Amino acid sequence: MATRLGGIRGSATAIRLLQSGLAASTAQGYGNLFARFAEFCDEEGVSALPATTATVISYIGHLADLGTWAASSMQPIFSAINDAHRSLELPPPACDSFFLKRVRTGLGRVQAAVTTTDARTPLPAEAVLAFIDAAEALPDAELRHLREYAALALTALFAGRQDSSVHLRSGDIGIENLELWLRLSEKGKRQQSVRRIVRLPLSPSSADGHASALPRVGALLARYFAARARISPQLPEFAFQLPGEQRPTTACMERWLDHALTRCRIRPPPGFAYLGHSLRSLGASAMAAIG
Repeated sequence: MATRLGGIRGSATAIRLLQSGLAASTAQGYGNLFARFAEFCDEEGVSALPATTATVISYIGHLADLGTWAASSMQPIFSAINDAHRSLELPPPACDSFFLKRVRTGLGRVQAAVTTTDARTPLPAEAVLAFIDAAEALPDAELRHLREYAALALTALFAGRQDSSVHLRSGDIGIENLELWLRLSEKGKRQQSVRRIVRLPLSPSSADGHASALPRVGALLARYFAARARISPQLPEFAFQLPGEQRPTTACMERWLDHALTRCRIRPPPGFAYLGHSLRSLGASAMAAIG
């Protein structure tokens, strides 16, 4: 739709000529934004040039219904409308009037209430135990689910980062002499030859009457690695990579956690979310609690 001034021929071209005094990118942006506003006005049977503040406020409501614009991003629309009016020495209708400010503020508050994200919270130990329980009930044929549970339980137990777990190589984890050992690289130092080794005891033990979950995690990992080896004699490069898969990424850990939580029917408290880093914060919170 070509914007016309009072239905006069040539007015649409005149408006484009007036906008050509702006930088090319600005003129194009303003032109597109004002064209959409003018189309709205045409459909509603009201004037786009000159437009009233009430028409601009109604247009904000229309954009709010569409859900395509954030309140904080609308200033270019108002600038385009105002510039088209100033170019014709008409009073700009999208200046900071009381009603326009109030409508923009209201839209911003409504959008904030809808788009606010939940706060991340540590994953409770009960969830990790539920993952282990679920894994122990699975047949070896459910290798993908076994992999997910094994990766999540291991990450939580050594308070690992998501990237540390998914980038753990097959040759950097093993079970021997009743110990689970991990050879880890510090963040940003994967090319260094010296890496730290974490050893977790797998012998039965207890604390405050609660049996250690480490022996169960060790058995789960041994079972997962054995089931993976039966599929293909060629060992994948990464510990939690199945034969034929691409290299796992941090997004994989997020996805595995979401799958496991869904299968185990575990939900976070209202207003909170379990994300990939919740695994690390579980272990870190526990370590801080015991000093």
